[in-house]
Amino acid sequence: MRSTKIFIICVIFRLVNAIFTRTYDNPDEYWQSQEWHERIRSYTHPLVFATLYKCIQLLGLEETDALIVSPRLLQGFFSAVADYGTYTLAIRIFGITIEPYILFMTLCSWYNFFMAGRTLSNCMEMVLTILALNYWPLQNCPDQNWRKHLRFSLGLASLACLMRPTNGIVWLFLGLHLLANRPRYRWEIAFEAATIVSIAVIINTLLDTHIYTGSWYNVFHEPVIAPLTFFRLNVLASVSLFYGVHPWHWYISQGLPVMTTTLLPLVVYGVWRIQKSFNNNTSIRALPFLKLVLWVVSVYSLLSHKEFRFLFPIFPLLLIFAAFGLEQVPSKKWRRWIVIGLVGTQLPLSIYLSLWHQRGVMDTMLWLRQEARNSPISIHVLMPCHSTPYQSILHSKSTPIKFLTCEPPLVGQSTAGYMDEADVFYADPVAFVSTFDTWPTHIVMFESVQAQLKNTLHQYEICKRFFNSHWHDDWRRQGDILVLCRNKETRQIHE
Repeated sequence: MRSTKIFIICVIFRLVNAIFTRTYDNPDEYWQSQEWHERIRSYTHPLVFATLYKCIQLLGLEETDALIVSPRLLQGFFSAVADYGTYTLAIRIFGITIEPYILFMTLCSWYNFFMAGRTLSNCMEMVLTILALNYWPLQNCPDQNWRKHLRFSLGLASLACLMRPTNGIVWLFLGLHLLANRPRYRWEIAFEAATIVSIAVIINTLLDTHIYTGSWYNVFHEPVIAPLTFFRLNVLASVSLFYGVHPWHWYISQGLPVMTTTLLPLVVYGVWRIQKSFNNNTSIRALPFLKLVLWVVSVYSLLSHKEFRFLFPIFPLLLIFAAFGLEQVPSKKWRRWIVIGLVGTQLPLSIYLSLWHQRGVMDTMLWLRQEARNSPISIHVLMPCHSTPYQSILHSKSTPIKFLTCEPPLVGQSTAGYMDEADVFYADPVAFVSTFDTWPTHIVMFESVQAQLKNTLHQYEICKRFFNSHWHDDWRRQGDILVLCRNKETRQIHE
């Protein structure tokens, strides 16, 4: 009964969390979930939202705001499942005494709050990873049903790897660790893993081939193996480098400190306490997960392109270490002050980043959605590519809309001097706009280029302005978002 109450608390909290998430974080939140079409990724993740949209259509709600809100609410529910999974895994490792501390940590974390309602594949990867870890055989932990649990864990892990192939880094380490610590069952474990992974890959290949090519039979002569394509392009061909290169220490010097912020001292203290009581059974159960975190951070540090969200699948483990650290604080008085301090620092970050920072790009598309309902419009978005959602909010096949593109250079093509369409625009906005064949009714841009285009776009006037952020590290995205509407005289001529 208590477990049910804990789960209900998590669900209610995350649904409210999802409703409060009004900002934009990353293009992949939309362009690789609801709006995605390249063969580099499997359709496993987009199908979650395709199923949701189909249900909305069958209910006759596709023209309502349910189309916009429901994906976040669904992801919020999945995140609540992850919260509960983090809670149960912490108890499994450290015992029932950690219960109040881990529940507080997972619901208090600003990064959890910021990510929980976002439709990123990394979020689903995290959910599946933490659930799979709950069933993974632990060292020195007797379990009569370990074979059954292993199969279930491998199934969830396979699904996570299909959504994000890099999740294999997690299971490569855990698999080798399990084989090393259970030599008696080595061949049995290897057989179970090979069987389940093979079944998952075959089913996924059939599914992706059918969706990409339109026929199941193409699997015999044109199979689509998305994880293999992902690995070939992003790892071997290093196409991901086009989207940013970071120093090897970035996750240590910036990634983890930003994700944990004021939780970091407790994470460090919790790890120190685990290491100090090395011979304790609790610490022995925790050590594989500590090694897993170190392994994942080390491997990702070797890759040049880095992002905070790449570490999200192991983030619940950091929260578990922080909860253990808080539990180990000897003074009840000090624990109380630490809790107050964490609420006072994590909560403002959660609210600000979820309600205000980069909100304008969302508000702009919501406003354009309403405009498209009132009268026929056409839109040009002169922003860095994928700066806003598209059909997941607009939902209008009859509204022509153009975005600046940013395709990476083709495999084998040099990146030196390569410029995508967005680069060309920002290098000379006036020259780019002068090439327009047709002029739309609405132009959307950041305030940073307004001065350069003021004279060129004299037939337009600012009809709406949206606050987007108080600061931004990309100069192209600085300032408010301006929606320019063709003035009445010019519109009458075109009509």
